[in-house]
Formats: sequence, C-alpha cells, structure tokens
Amino acid sequence: MYYKLKTDLQINKITSPINDKVLKIINPNNNEEYLLNNNEIQLLKALATLTPKEIAEKYKIQESYVDSFIQFFEGKGLLDSIEKALVKPVNTQQLPVEIPSVPNNSNPPPKENPPKKTFDPSGILFLLLLLLILQLKVPYKIGGNVEVKPIPERRAIIISPLNALIEDIYVSSGEQVQKGQKLIALKDWGLMEQISSLTGSNGGGYAPRLASEQSQVEQSQLKMKQLEIQQKQAEITHNEKLRKYELYNKLSAKGALPKSLAKEAQAEADLAREEISRLKQEMNLLDEVKRSANYNYQALSGQINFLRNKSGLQIIRSPINGFVLTEDADLKKGVMISPAETLLYLADLNQVEIVIKVFQDDFASLKTGQEVKLVVKAFPEKIMIGRVSKIGLASEDPKQLDPTTASKDAADISRKRWNVRVEIDNPELLLKPGMTGYAYIDSKNKITIWQYIKKELYRIFSLDRFIFLK
Repeated sequence: MYYKLKTDLQINKITSPINDKVLKIINPNNNEEYLLNNNEIQLLKALATLTPKEIAEKYKIQESYVDSFIQFFEGKGLLDSIEKALVKPVNTQQLPVEIPSVPNNSNPPPKENPPKKTFDPSGILFLLLLLLILQLKVPYKIGGNVEVKPIPERRAIIISPLNALIEDIYVSSGEQVQKGQKLIALKDWGLMEQISSLTGSNGGGYAPRLASEQSQVEQSQLKMKQLEIQQKQAEITHNEKLRKYELYNKLSAKGALPKSLAKEAQAEADLAREEISRLKQEMNLLDEVKRSANYNYQALSGQINFLRNKSGLQIIRSPINGFVLTEDADLKKGVMISPAETLLYLADLNQVEIVIKVFQDDFASLKTGQEVKLVVKAFPEKIMIGRVSKIGLASEDPKQLDPTTASKDAADISRKRWNVRVEIDNPELLLKPGMTGYAYIDSKNKITIWQYIKKELYRIFSLDRFIFLK
C-alpha cells in the first residue's frame, strides 16, 4: 500500500518565527489545522513512491516512526491509501516543493532482497581479550594524594597570656628560632590599672580593702571570744540542770517527789545541752568566716607586693627550636590583642609529616616503620623517603566507635578510611607545610588490573556511586 494527501485538503505555506513549521494543512471536515516542517513534508512525498521499510532505510530512521506517522495522518483522515498502480500525481501546486512523480504502471517494482546478515565474532573476541587483560596481575601500591604538615609534637602555638599591646616583635616570617629566644614583647595595659586600684592611685587604694578584710578577721575573733564565754556559761548551767535532774529522779523513785518534777528537771537539762550545741555550731561558722577573711587579707597583700615588683613589659620566648610560620602581615607592632589570641605559629621543619588515608582491606599490608615514597608537585622528579610512624586505631568518623550511632549500612562501612601517619626527614628543608603530592607504600602484593581500576576510581572520585566497586 502507498499513500498520498487527500486532494480536498487546504494546504498553505506559512512562516513561523517560533519553530520550523513551514506548511499548514486544514481539514475541511472539522477545520482542524496541522503544521508540518520540511522533514515531515519530505516524508509525505516519499510515501507516494516508497514503502515504510524503504523510507526507513533511505532516510536512516526507524520503521516504527514511519508507521506511527502514517497511523496519525490516517486517523485524522488526511491520507488516502492506494495501490501503486492507481497512484496519481499529487497536486504539486499546493506543496512548497515538487513531489516526485510516480510511474503509471500496474505492477510495482520488484523488491530487492536485503543482504543476509553474517555473524561477526570480532566483538566477542574483543570482550574476551579485554576480560583477560583485566585479570592480569600488577604490583599493588597503597597510596593517595597527601599534604605536607608539621608534626604535631614538633610545633607550638604562641598565644597571648593577657590583654596587652604588642610593644615589639623580634622575629619575622620564615626565620629560624632557638628555644628560649625572644619572640614578642607585650605591654600589659591592665597591670597599671590593677596597681592603681590596689595602691590608691585612683582614689580607692588598697588600704580600705585590706582594712575591710582585717576588720572582718578582728570582728570574727571578738565574736568567737564572746561565744566561748557563752559556751562556758551554758556548760555550767547544763551541769547544774543535770545534777538537779539526777537528784529529782532519785527522790521520785523513792516516792519523796512527784515524777512530774523529775521530768521538768530532765527537760531543762536537755535545753541546756541543746544551747551548748548551738553555740558550738555558731563558733564553727565564725571560725570559717575568720579563716576566709584572713586568706583574703594574705592574698591581697601578696598581690600588691607582686604587682609592685612586676615590670609592665612581658617577653614571650620560643618554647622549641623551629621556624616562624606566621605571615608578617598577620602580626603588627602596636596592635592590641586579647587573652588567648594566637600570636605565632612555630614548627620544627627538619622532620615533617604526611597522612595517607587507607581502606580497611589494605591493613594487612601495613606495619609501623614501613618505607613510604613521596613525590610533591614542587619537585616532580625527586622521590623522598619516609617511614610509617603511626597507624590509626579508629576510622575518620568517630561515630563508628559508638555502637549506638555506628552505621549498619555496608556501603557506609566500606567507605570508611583510616589515617596512616608518615614522618619524613627534611634536612634540606625542601618540604614546606601546605605542599601537595602523591605518596605510596609498596605492599609487595599483586592484584588484578580490574581490582586496581576499582580502587583508583574510588580513590579519585570518593563518591557513593562507586561503592559497588568495592
């Protein structure tokens, strides 16, 4: 069966600024409009002379697309299906381009038999060869991208011990310093205020404060003496009441006195004993007050003597042998600083550290003292040798140590990595903190190329979508 547009359709050329539609077809039965582009016009023209299969082969498109195209236009009543022998020329005046004429003969042209497909084993052979190559074993090296850092035990962070002004700076960035060397001079602005507050330069003076503490000590001592007198008097009263109770108790037992008098005597003795206990407690409290006031008095006196003997300039010295890593711009003379504010970073660079992150399946190939090779980007042709100093006991995620928060997902567990610290001697000071490079450990083991590719992909991308590779 072949196809052509119905001759009673209204076909107009159009120009659309929005899309590539160039032809409009109007169905007279229901006035529906259909817009076609050049490709669809060519397909309609080809339907007059070619079968859907021939069109698909000629224009390199799927035959199912041609069939769906025909079904759409047939369903809308826009096409006539006719035998090839009955095909008449289409009204070419209504189309923007000429439609190829169709030979007027009754017999369709003979169909050409498609070439027989032959089996090509080259694809399978290539896959087999690839699988064999992926199974070849190569030496496996444990490694990764690293950054040079100072060894934590060989560095020092200098912080300000007080609220002060930077009076002088004795070192500069990159300078080598020795232990005990002067670094910074700080002027304590609060020192003079403290001295004036304690010595009376600001109208207050230390005399009232010392006199207040001393007065409290003396008052406590006087009160304690009064309580001691009261306590002795209470003890005398208690002894009298106790003897009275004992006498009344004997007489009441013989029937000479009523028992009620003995009970009253006993109550009086108990009250006297309670008064003694109260006085003792009050004396203990006063003793604590006296001790506290005396301690404050002694501390205040010592502070005044200390400040009087103290200089207003404090020198900060280096606690280690090393280099100044702080930039000069970060530290300026005459700048006010707060307590605990960082002043300088110092580090001994004769030995530096790198950290290699490894997966748990590499642990069997690791041991302390193992040789590590490092190549930094600054010196790509120079291989530097280090030694494994410490293998991490826990993964990077501390939550994995807690069974209540540790992930049970196999993917989460498989991507956990452990830090392997490596110390590298740096006598020429070529390695600087912040330099990056690649470090690796020769595990002396061999793995397949496929296993190596899996590890490298996961190491490079570190993305969850590569978890299946593990």
